[in-house]
Amino acid sequence: MPVFSSRTILMGAMLSLAGLCVSAIQSPCVSQNSAETPKSIAYAPNGWDQSTREKFYFTSQGSELAPYDWFLALEQPTSETLFRADLGRYHFLPGMLSSQNPDRLPLGFTRDETTKTFNGLTISKWVGLTCAACHTGAIQYKQRPSDANSTLLIIDGAPSHGNYGAFMQDLAASVDATSKDSAKFDRFAHRVLATGYNDSSRDDLYAQMSTFATHFAQLAACSKTPVAWGPGRVDAFGVIFNSVCSLALDMPQNFHTPDAPVSFPFLWNVKYQDHIQWHGEVPNKVALRPLTSGFNAMGRNLGEVLGVFAHIDFNPSESFYNSSVPRLNLLALEHWVDKLTPPPWPNALGQPDLQAIARGKSLYKQQRCGSCHAAISGNPLQVVHIVPYPLNEVDTDPTATQNIHTQRVDTGRLYGHHITGLFSPTFKSTAPAADVVQRAVFGALFNIDFLNSDAVRANSAPLSSEEAARQIAGSATLNSTADLNKIGYEARPLHGIWATAPYLHNGSVSSLYELLLPPDQRQKRFYVGTFLFDPVKVGYSTDAGSGGELYDTGLRGNSNSGHVYGTTLTDVQRYDLIAYLKTL
Repeated sequence: MPVFSSRTILMGAMLSLAGLCVSAIQSPCVSQNSAETPKSIAYAPNGWDQSTREKFYFTSQGSELAPYDWFLALEQPTSETLFRADLGRYHFLPGMLSSQNPDRLPLGFTRDETTKTFNGLTISKWVGLTCAACHTGAIQYKQRPSDANSTLLIIDGAPSHGNYGAFMQDLAASVDATSKDSAKFDRFAHRVLATGYNDSSRDDLYAQMSTFATHFAQLAACSKTPVAWGPGRVDAFGVIFNSVCSLALDMPQNFHTPDAPVSFPFLWNVKYQDHIQWHGEVPNKVALRPLTSGFNAMGRNLGEVLGVFAHIDFNPSESFYNSSVPRLNLLALEHWVDKLTPPPWPNALGQPDLQAIARGKSLYKQQRCGSCHAAISGNPLQVVHIVPYPLNEVDTDPTATQNIHTQRVDTGRLYGHHITGLFSPTFKSTAPAADVVQRAVFGALFNIDFLNSDAVRANSAPLSSEEAARQIAGSATLNSTADLNKIGYEARPLHGIWATAPYLHNGSVSSLYELLLPPDQRQKRFYVGTFLFDPVKVGYSTDAGSGGELYDTGLRGNSNSGHVYGTTLTDVQRYDLIAYLKTL
């Protein structure tokens, strides 16, 4: 059986200011999603030095978005303006100038100079997305209202504001237009080929672009939805399900509209959790089981890379698959994330009111917030046991967890093959979409060349592929036949929660203040994507003039209902509780 190749979709001078590290890097325009251009970029002090930060920003995870020179040369679909001009329109953060980012693309983009072969195209440089694309947030503020300029505070590990849905669809339109409009393609070819441009080289480039455009359109279709995700959200599981179960298996009938976008989760507490993802069922690291934990973490990261344009040779008749994912890089990225700590509240946003904090701490105990949200003790061996809170209890929007647990697909060529290793069940004619994705992740993760590498043997005990299969097979499959009143969403530790707005799994509540209101009193339509921060309500500016994009809680997947805990407090009590939450 021939191999089906699929690229699977699924991202200075010191300012003396309490709690902030400020870089001399001067920011380019953050774009229309902020009220003004900030003068300085600062970094919240949450565990990383500048060297670690830059490695996290630029280390490739195997993402192959597009050939690098092509991406630089593409025009916007309906104009001659370069596509990469003002990528801040997608609410991306400004990137720093470095050897890995010579063209100063937004934060989270990197140039990978490893030669890749894609559908017969052998190209030496690709642009891809790194972990920072989805897991780096920011707030914009002025130290004093009278200040002429503001500061953009970068918060490593916080949720991104990036509008990756719009970015992907617009990029696909740009690629399509370039492949079909002869004048647009000729301008593109002159930029790419430069002095090497001639009729022959132009024709060769056109053939390559046509091949790329055909497949890129299929990739874009995997993330197409009639309801826009908007800034800071993506239906990651929906896109991965489509790209693996529909595109890679060549089974169009398995397509499902990715209509359950969720916010990008923050990273600094991940190392303590035994399960992760918003539905709280994906196995993660456990400190006392380092071998199993390492493979669980790497498998989780590999699955994430399948959401940002990793290439995988998915041949169901084989046990293991080649992919573009540099798995040792995933281990390094996991190591750096383990160093992250919750960002402290910046005193520049308001000095703490000690009396309000004390009252808020009492309210936190009275409201029993800690019964759902575990406290981080500081013990590196602590394990936070994550148990999803069922829908009939938390009553938040059910779409994301229901989709994950109920979506079934035809298995096609996978029929009769094991889901993971020899100790796992075999596929029937239909299966949970999550199981098919597990097959792809398992096959790429346990590629025998990787397991036998010197680097792996030096960093862990010997582990054969069958032993690995035995260890993780029992936890590889999501319980896709679960009672819908027993599935729900995780309740994560709240340390650093001030830096993670908007709230709830789908980003449907704009601020901590709004979260403490009864659901019928919460904003039903507001604007998201701006970096302008409200330190009183603890969230981002939501008015139409802030430069954000409209969020409508009446649309499918967008409900801001549920989580009624703390909603009977008075306004004074709400602000006291918020004062305490800022200190976590």
